[in-house]
Amino acid sequence: MEIRVQSIYLGGMKKSSRLKASLSLLLVSTLAATIMPTSVNAETTEFEDNVVTVEVDLGDGSDPELCEGFATLTVPGDTMAATLNRRVDGIVSPTMADVLGYYWGEYDNETNSVDVYDDVDLENTLNELNNTNNTFGWINFNAVTYPESATVSTLERIDYVAYDSDADEVGDIFRIEDLDEDGDIDVNDAPAWITETRRSYSTNWFTVSYDANDCVDSEDMGVVLVGRAPVGRAVDSESIFEDSELEIGENDYLPTLENRAEAYLKVKTNLIGGLISLPYSVAWDPTEDFSDYAPWEVAPVAFGDEGSSQMRSMMNIYGASPTGIYQANYFYQLEVNDEEYFYDEFGFFGCGFGGWCP
Repeated sequence: MEIRVQSIYLGGMKKSSRLKASLSLLLVSTLAATIMPTSVNAETTEFEDNVVTVEVDLGDGSDPELCEGFATLTVPGDTMAATLNRRVDGIVSPTMADVLGYYWGEYDNETNSVDVYDDVDLENTLNELNNTNNTFGWINFNAVTYPESATVSTLERIDYVAYDSDADEVGDIFRIEDLDEDGDIDVNDAPAWITETRRSYSTNWFTVSYDANDCVDSEDMGVVLVGRAPVGRAVDSESIFEDSELEIGENDYLPTLENRAEAYLKVKTNLIGGLISLPYSVAWDPTEDFSDYAPWEVAPVAFGDEGSSQMRSMMNIYGASPTGIYQANYFYQLEVNDEEYFYDEFGFFGCGFGGWCP
């Protein structure tokens, strides 16, 4: 099975691939020995060691080429291959303990497993369903086990009926865990998350770099935003890509995950000079239009006057035996404005990257 992840970008407000112009400033650095004589007089006014000399030579008075204030955004231009990183097998025949443990227990998404779900957990689940310290608007749910007084090992299903605050029965009100909305919670309500096998793929780290303004005296600031299109799938290299994005329906009900996929970016963070690196993932939700995006569909991955950000693309592909070629396109945009504008209007960008928080 071939997996490919493609990275492309949308241009920023200002863009250019031109290299920075040479400066007319001549920098002469004289780095002397750092060990000072032990007999140095603290009152001396002579500076002979550790000297940095800056000199401007105007020559004949003609000005050299000046910078033009271009912003630059550089992203990888080639399709990057993603390789298998992890496989998590689905539960072929889930039990009631698996189902109830997913909804009311301690579910581990990394291993697709639930910590032991026992009779005490079942009692707590019934208490929640029966509205102990819990209300769902004006609706109360009364639930019983079948068979009556069943343990986790003998439980076949949990039946429930919805009542309003006056103890009148209400029809067509279903618990969100009742995926097939038949009035009980049983093994048929096992979510696809635990029944389908998941394969995780990742690319190598790649770098996106930017410069808000190539003039060294500029106070322009830039923020690099990223979003992605829905995951596409092609049967083979001769076929076109069709939408294969993982879509969640009502009540998180997923009739099937076979040959469906989701993608996101994992961004490498370097706080306090690289001493701290925290998990940071973006672009979980796809968007196709940067001109009218929702805040949760794009995210900042770099902020400042210039710099770079390292990231890798991740893709989860679901199904027992998925086939074909899967592709995710990431779109990058550089937005540039002066420093005051960004801190006044978008101060949270600087806050999120370790700067000042408004």
